[in-house]
Amino acid sequence: MVENASEINIRLHGDARAYPAKVIGTAPDYDLALIRADELPQGGVKPLPLGDDKQLEVGLKAIALGAPFGLDFSVSEGIISSLEREAPVGVSNVPQSVIQTDAAINPGNSGGPLLNSAGQVVGVNTQILTGGVQQSAGVGFAIPVSVVKQLLPQLQAGEEVTTPLLGISMFELSGADPAQLEEYGLPETGVLITRVYPGSPAQRAGLRAAEPQERPDGAVAPRPDSDVITAVEGREVDSADDVKGALIGKRPGDQVAMTVQRGEETVNVNIELTNFRFN
Repeated sequence: MVENASEINIRLHGDARAYPAKVIGTAPDYDLALIRADELPQGGVKPLPLGDDKQLEVGLKAIALGAPFGLDFSVSEGIISSLEREAPVGVSNVPQSVIQTDAAINPGNSGGPLLNSAGQVVGVNTQILTGGVQQSAGVGFAIPVSVVKQLLPQLQAGEEVTTPLLGISMFELSGADPAQLEEYGLPETGVLITRVYPGSPAQRAGLRAAEPQERPDGAVAPRPDSDVITAVEGREVDSADDVKGALIGKRPGDQVAMTVQRGEETVNVNIELTNFRFN
C-alpha cells in the first residue's frame, strides 16, 4: 500500500538491507502504483517478463508471489480457476474483469505478481474472497497484465490515472415494479438517469434527468422525456455497474458513445470525458 505512506522501502531476496523507494505514478481506481527504488546494487534486480493474459486458459498453472502475513518472498501454486469474473477494484470499487485463481493469496500478497508456468507475469494479485475467515479460501483475484501494460506509459510519466466520471446518478430499471414502468412509459431494462450534475460531461452532452413532476391524479412520476441509458460503446447495459465498467481505461478527452431512450425516441449521444469529480 502506497497511499498515505510516509516512506517506502523494498528488500531484495538474500539481502538484509532495505532500499528506499519513491512513488512514480498511481492508478487508485485500478489498485496499481509504480514505484522506483534508489541505490540498488548493479545487477541486483532482474525484471520479470510480462506475459499475455489473453493466452490463459482455465486449468493452467498459476504461481503467486508475495509476503502473506509478513512472510517475505513466499510462493504459492495453483491453477487459473476462471477468466470470466468481475470484482470491485480500487478506491472507487469499479467492477472490472479479473483473473480468478486458487493459488493461496492472503493479506500481504496484494501487489505481488501472478505468474504462468513460464515465469511470465500474467496478473497483479489484488484481493480474495474469504468467506468471513480473513484468509485464503481458494478464491483469489488478480488484475490482468493487459491492464498493467495499458496503464504503464501513464504511470511511467508520473501521472495519477483516474477513471473519468459522467456526472450522473442512476436507477436500475430491472429491479423496478413492471406495472409502474409500464404506467410511466419506461422500458423494463436499462438505467434511468435520476440526476445530472452541473458542469459534468453528461450535462454538456445534453443528457436529461428524470425530474419528478406531479400528474393530474396527484401522483409524482418522472417526466416522460427523461433519459434511460440502454447501451454504452455498443454494449447493452442493465445496471449502473455496466455503465461504470464501460469507462474503465478511458482518459479525459476520450469520447464515449451512448444510446438512450428518451420517451419514444432513441437518441445516440457522444460524451467527451473530463476529470469531473463530485463536489
